[in-house]
Amino acid sequence: MQLIKTVDSENILRLEEDSGAAISIDRSSDTAHILSIIVPKSDRREGIGTALLFAAEQILFSQGIKKIDVDFADSIDGMESFFEQAGYTVKEGCAIYSVGMKKIMSSLSVRRVLANIIENATFVPMSDLMVDQLDALLELLSGFGINLSNSDMARFYKEASGVVYDDAGTPLAFILCSETENGLLVDLLAAVDGSNPRYVVSAMKGMLNAIIENGNIKIYDDLSMIVVNGKIDELMKRILKKGDTPDHIGNTMYASKTIVYDDDVDDEIEDDADEDLEDEWRREIKKVNFQANISWKMPWQRLILTDDGSANANAAMVSSRKKKQAAFSSAGISFEKYEDETEGLIMDDTVRIINENISSFGDVLPADVLKNMARPFYRGLAVMNGSDVLASIVWEYENVEDDEDTQARIEWYSASDSDSAKTLLEEYINEIKTEEVKRSYFEFDDLSDDDCSILREEGFTISNQESIDIIVPLSEIKKETYAEKKPQDYIRSLDSLNEKQFKRGIANSLFHNRKGLLEDAAFLNLEWFEGKVSCCVVSDNKVVGLLLVHRDGFDRLVIDLMFSAGAEYQADLLNMLRYSTHSAFDNYSDETGVILRRHSDDVRILTSKLLPDLKGRMVFFGERRDS
Repeated sequence: MQLIKTVDSENILRLEEDSGAAISIDRSSDTAHILSIIVPKSDRREGIGTALLFAAEQILFSQGIKKIDVDFADSIDGMESFFEQAGYTVKEGCAIYSVGMKKIMSSLSVRRVLANIIENATFVPMSDLMVDQLDALLELLSGFGINLSNSDMARFYKEASGVVYDDAGTPLAFILCSETENGLLVDLLAAVDGSNPRYVVSAMKGMLNAIIENGNIKIYDDLSMIVVNGKIDELMKRILKKGDTPDHIGNTMYASKTIVYDDDVDDEIEDDADEDLEDEWRREIKKVNFQANISWKMPWQRLILTDDGSANANAAMVSSRKKKQAAFSSAGISFEKYEDETEGLIMDDTVRIINENISSFGDVLPADVLKNMARPFYRGLAVMNGSDVLASIVWEYENVEDDEDTQARIEWYSASDSDSAKTLLEEYINEIKTEEVKRSYFEFDDLSDDDCSILREEGFTISNQESIDIIVPLSEIKKETYAEKKPQDYIRSLDSLNEKQFKRGIANSLFHNRKGLLEDAAFLNLEWFEGKVSCCVVSDNKVVGLLLVHRDGFDRLVIDLMFSAGAEYQADLLNMLRYSTHSAFDNYSDETGVILRRHSDDVRILTSKLLPDLKGRMVFFGERRDS
């Protein structure tokens, strides 16, 4: 067995074996830390890992370092016994908790955080940090007892990791997170000494916004954290619904050893270390990110990989997630069997309709559905024959927080033949079952006898009834009594608000459990709504009332939210409705349609009073319930 010393610098020691096995050690302090041990599967149980470990210990001892430690996850088979047999003392570390990403994004408390803007706090992702800011971050981390180099930073998800600064550019808090096989792991979340703990919330908000903006809300399965103290435990529980608890998915393990050697360094270790090889190794870290991470407590904790020997194979733990992310972020994804399209699907000829391939459905889906597909709670499936769409379905998840039963509102359904329809519906039912959907429903203007028959076979009851949506042209609204009066002067246009004020208004409405038709209110920006037609009530510089309207794909005006928490909330609602009505008269033609969905008792009572003569159109109403 020939061992080769390929890196021997001030901070890093790396030994390799001709099979491709290697050990990498950080020795930037008095105690050396094992970064990674890599042994090809074909060469395991041959003593190669042990030989590398003992050889590294000899070199460290000869250089004056007498203690070595390592952190790893208890889920790595054989790692605990490997270190125990090598003379290490192994102890159990902190618990690792995990929460499903969908539970996080549907949590009302998380949505309030996302909707609110924290004063004097700006999140800057790692990808946007300047060189001096990155150096300052490394110095800051060293104050926490965490010694990292620039190359170490390559292992983090740079868009979701970052620093919170105040207006003067002083760091207040920071978050470092990295990809795992199933999602993201928060490696480090902390506030700078002396800063307000709410800046930790700002760091979490920055990470979650990055997940949303990069489309990974539909990719990552879960978010994991190491329970280093009671505050982490409290944070994990606060983002869940009442009664839920985070999943305990494992523990960190800590192993340490005091090195004692009487002999000189083994002559069989060939010294081939030079600066060029060290630079090459550092580039390898940046490219491959093979230190795939597990955890952080104090000091820095590392994952030990015992994977295939090649650099690419060392990243196998995260390769599936990387492929999926790359496919989702690429433009013009095809209908070939990409892993991200087929994973979790039960039918070979079905694909997921996602924002990146939505252009391929431009001739199939209606304009409003196309517009909504980028929103986080919308999902779509299609049955394909090559590039031909045989059947398609799009739905939105509703009631995904608090104690309400989750339900799915089907926005679109079409099938060219009965076989495709059955395939599509079986896939759809499988999908909603995984989300624990209790009720699935739809309203369609037209539905063929064959489609009715197939839907009934799949458990839907179908009837003809009045739609919950009232769709009426502005010309008809002008005739209504309530529209004759002018609104009061205190009602303000939504255009008068800035983004910060708007987000606070959304946070206030969510606090009062008012979201209207907007499951994703916290994720929508001010520009998404029709600023001239939407309006608000501001009291003591606080937004206490909102009436939000957006324009759908058919240029109709949709009333999304009517909320008021002021002292005169009933009068405020009526005056906001008058303001929006008169603004619509001034800015749109009489033929413009207005959609008001009677989704709650409050809205039904209000519309019956204000629009007593207006009725919804007759539709096919379908409903399916699961216990």
